[in-house]
Parts: sequence; structure tokens; C-alpha cells
Amino acid sequence: MTRPAAFDAKVQSYMPGLRRYAFSLGRDGEDILQDGLVAIFDRWNGFIKSDGPDPWHGFYTWMRWQVRSVYANKSRIRSLIVDHPNADSIAPAAQEYAAELSIALSKIERMPEEVRTSLMLAAIGEDTDKILDAAGNICVSALWQRVSRARRELRGEKRRRAWYPRKRSKAAA
Repeated sequence: MTRPAAFDAKVQSYMPGLRRYAFSLGRDGEDILQDGLVAIFDRWNGFIKSDGPDPWHGFYTWMRWQVRSVYANKSRIRSLIVDHPNADSIAPAAQEYAAELSIALSKIERMPEEVRTSLMLAAIGEDTDKILDAAGNICVSALWQRVSRARRELRGEKRRRAWYPRKRSKAAA
């Protein structure tokens, strides 16, 4: 299926607004905009609607979300990259983290499949709808509770105890 010319024309008409938005996100606004446009053109069939009175309703918002997700991914990657002039001093630290990484991976592998899938999809920033599809027949609050518990387990925190009213001792009564 080829991309309709009307799609390209709509993108072109919204370019000034997208450019302003990309530059408001960061210094490298031009890179963000270009990568955002690549994402928009790669995912064009994710927006095309043929039903309803206005098939282009929400198009600009959808494009902004595409640009925003590109920016978020770039920021995530940038925070992981270590820019240090002395690369030799970084190697021992990487070895220290290798042990922690193997512990975390073993914890993830021991999790039930539905919890592991939910956690991994949330970690890479997937939409809630996609995570819900993969998780099965649960509600949104149960999904995020599941992800929160999995994250807490990875951090090594103990399970929080529920608050229960204390029973009064017979001596105090």
C-alpha cells in the first residue's frame, strides 16, 4: 500500500509547528525533527483513518507524539552513554556492573511470563494498550501494579506490608 499524497501534503502543512515543537524540546531540534519525520513516514499507516466525519482529526497531535517519542528515546540513549576522555578507567566499572546486570537478568528470568513481558514492554516505553494486549485480560491499574511490583523486586526492596488496624491486646482493653 502506497502512502497517499494527501498525507504528505498534511505533513508539509504542519511543518512550521513541528519545527517549533522540535526546537522547544532541545538544542538539537533539527535532528529531532528529522528523526521524527522519519518515524512519521515509517508509521504513516498507523494514523490513516477512513471513518468518521473528519479523517484527519488528531493528526497534528499524533505527529507531535511521534516527534516526542523520538526525543525521549534520544534522551534515554544519551543518558546511557558515558562520555569520558579516559576510556581505560571505565572498563573496571563496567566489570562491576556486569555482576549486577547478571543478578537483575536472573531475577527477570525467574518472574512469571506475563509479569516479565509487562515489565519489559513498559521498560522500552511501549503504549499502555500494547502492554495490555500482551498481558491478557487485566485492567490498567492491575497492569501498572504488576509492573511496579516487578520493578520493586528488581531493586531488591521488600514487599510493602498492607496497613491493617492493630488488634488490641486484652491487657489494654
